Amino acid sequence: MIRVENLEKYYDRHKKNEKHVLQKINLELPSHGLIAVVGESGCGKTTLLRCISGLDCFDDGRMVYEGKHVIMPRKNSMEEYRNRNIAFVFRNEYMREELTVLENVRMALAPYELSGEEEQERIRLTLEAVGMEKYKNRRLEYLSGGQMQRVAVARAFVTCPRIIFADEPTGNLDEENTIRIMQLLRAFSEKALVVLVSHEQNMVKGFADRIIHLEEGRIVSDRENNAAEQIRRMEWKDIYLGEYRRTQQKLEHLQVQFYEQEEEMQEETEQENTAQENTIQIIHRNHKFFVKGTGEEEIILLKDSDCKVVDGLRPEYMDTLEGQELGLESISQAFRQHYRLPELLKVSAGLSEGHGRWLFMRLTLLLFTVVTFLIFTDYRSRDSLNKLALQTTDSHLVTFDFSQGGFTRSGIELFYDQYLTAGGYSDIMPALNDTMNVQYDGYLQLSGHLCKVQDFSMISVKEISTVDIQYGRMPKNRNEIVVDRWLLKRARQDNNILRELFLDDKQFLGQKVSFVTGNPVTIVGIGSRDEPSVYGSDTLRLSMAYELPSLITAEEISALYPKKYKDLYLNDNEVLVSERILAQAEGASDKEKKETILKTLKDLTGWECYIAGTFSEEGYDYIIPEGFCYDISREKAIQDHKCYAYAESPQKMIAQIRKDMERGKDKFPVVMQQTTQEQFQKALEEKHSMIRMDYEYLIAFVAVVFVVILVLIWFQILSQRKEMIVSQFVGIRRSVLWRMKMLYALRNTSFVCLPVVMICWIVVQIMSSIPSFNYFVDMTWWIALIFGGVLTGLVTVAYGAVWKCNLPGFPLRYTE
Repeated sequence: MIRVENLEKYYDRHKKNEKHVLQKINLELPSHGLIAVVGESGCGKTTLLRCISGLDCFDDGRMVYEGKHVIMPRKNSMEEYRNRNIAFVFRNEYMREELTVLENVRMALAPYELSGEEEQERIRLTLEAVGMEKYKNRRLEYLSGGQMQRVAVARAFVTCPRIIFADEPTGNLDEENTIRIMQLLRAFSEKALVVLVSHEQNMVKGFADRIIHLEEGRIVSDRENNAAEQIRRMEWKDIYLGEYRRTQQKLEHLQVQFYEQEEEMQEETEQENTAQENTIQIIHRNHKFFVKGTGEEEIILLKDSDCKVVDGLRPEYMDTLEGQELGLESISQAFRQHYRLPELLKVSAGLSEGHGRWLFMRLTLLLFTVVTFLIFTDYRSRDSLNKLALQTTDSHLVTFDFSQGGFTRSGIELFYDQYLTAGGYSDIMPALNDTMNVQYDGYLQLSGHLCKVQDFSMISVKEISTVDIQYGRMPKNRNEIVVDRWLLKRARQDNNILRELFLDDKQFLGQKVSFVTGNPVTIVGIGSRDEPSVYGSDTLRLSMAYELPSLITAEEISALYPKKYKDLYLNDNEVLVSERILAQAEGASDKEKKETILKTLKDLTGWECYIAGTFSEEGYDYIIPEGFCYDISREKAIQDHKCYAYAESPQKMIAQIRKDMERGKDKFPVVMQQTTQEQFQKALEEKHSMIRMDYEYLIAFVAVVFVVILVLIWFQILSQRKEMIVSQFVGIRRSVLWRMKMLYALRNTSFVCLPVVMICWIVVQIMSSIPSFNYFVDMTWWIALIFGGVLTGLVTVAYGAVWKCNLPGFPLRYTE
């Protein structure tokens, strides 16, 4: 099975202290049998075992496994073969003391695809065979050296390998367990090859099929051994007094105890020894005993013999010296060729059980994560604005400023008509913000109390639909509005009374609100567009913008009072005036009063108007045709040299108007800007002027902490040297080990980084929601989660890189 040809091994070759450990070793080992390598300490036994098993390289010669696996000098290319077919037992155990007996034996089964039941059964049988089944749940650190040695033997047996290499497998055992283990090795060698190293030459004679003797790195003898005969001699070498019949006689100066074999034992030897009387003369002189036998029996003095006298019966294990059978079959065919992710996770968790080395690493990771996240959030805070507090206009509005470049009335009219109206941007408003008063009558003490809500945009109800309504419905007439939840949230945040009275947005439905002019209106819907906006009719919006007496169109009043105004129709320049307004107008006569009102209307619309009549309904001052809304907005924009237009995509609107202006070769000096961008830019400039922070020191601190983490990873890896060697002993490839370590690092790092980042994010969000802290960071939960994932990946990659560099430094080595 194994052929070794002219094998040479040196330590410190070509140096002054060069040592020639193995010299011209030629061996041929069979496919089964128990081969013992004996010799004095330092003769090269362990080195020979290490070279033959592929744990160490040699300097000259070659080895051939099964006639095809050729191992050449200074190359260790039999990792795959070793993992599949070879198991090891060493005198210094190489066990995981922090794991239990069961977990240590199970490690050997990690590279194999077995069911849980099959794993448990194999482990049970092997532990029972070595007498350690009752200690299966005890950690190895609480076992004696001999017990640990037996666990190492069980780990080697559990996979039923084709070859077992054992270095002093009974070195730490008592006599009973030595014989037990040697019996198992002897039985195992009947179907596999067992190569053991030992300095107990008398012991191996009783079990080995072949004994190879080494001296100074050379084979001085290689002979077959009759183990059965040696076992028989070993069985009857010692005397157990419990098996003999004792007679006793006391003399004056001497007490004589005579032990004689029992009758059944005598019967077994009657054919060899004829029963006869014998006389033994014992002479006592000068404090000495002289013994003389008169028969043919040999007299043996125990002090001159290696025979021991034991006061008791022969142990039961001496009756079963013929060997024990484990009853297990080889599982080499179940060896894993490839590890899928679930298998890697399972095996990695099993190999990493009992780890306590991550405690200090976790504390350092916690510090690193907290500091890094705080720096990240503080940096984001420089460019983060509390839009809930700062945004006072709808983000869909575009500002058109005509105050620069000497715009004339005709120029503004031309731009307004050619690029706004003709471009389809009909929702144009002259002003943005107003004050809305929320009236609450729920408690007697607050009856008639008005809570102010400010800084919002009045947007035409035409810009929303039912899909934009979170609670309630769309307005049906001029006296109904929709308020966006964004505005209500800010209102509750800024107003303590609103925060206590309205616990959620839904409670605002049905509430009366009023503006500077006109009748109160009712909130019938809560919007979900997250804008600081109120959605209502165009006439309501115009009334708010100009602080004029309330306007209402003919269509709107017809909807409110269908019986009275069902057939009301107004031409483009006709208006109806409230009787109250007419009575309050300046002038001595009705004609003068009407002229005053018409002059006011011309200033508003830019057109000559005609008073078609009066009306008596309270809360409204003028009934106007639908087209007047557009005329009033246009005239106000010309007068103020400024207006605002609503667009679903403000940036596209600006780009399209500029493109149209270039196509028409018009050079209007109009300033176009998204309204909210203007607000945010101004707020950012103010914030940047207030923040003066030197981030270089913080970044340097994070770098230092990261270097500390790398150092800790390095030392942690060094502390796992034994674990790595043990894992390779049980047949796990280095490439698989590296992937397992990466998964193990990913799991431990994510368990620290991700929860800590999310906790820090929650703290930051709480701080941002408290106005007195004057601290705000615009960061969603998924950004924080991505940041935690990046930190986890960074540390995991660093861990894997350090492992990749160090893994070649963990060869299968051990010291003698």
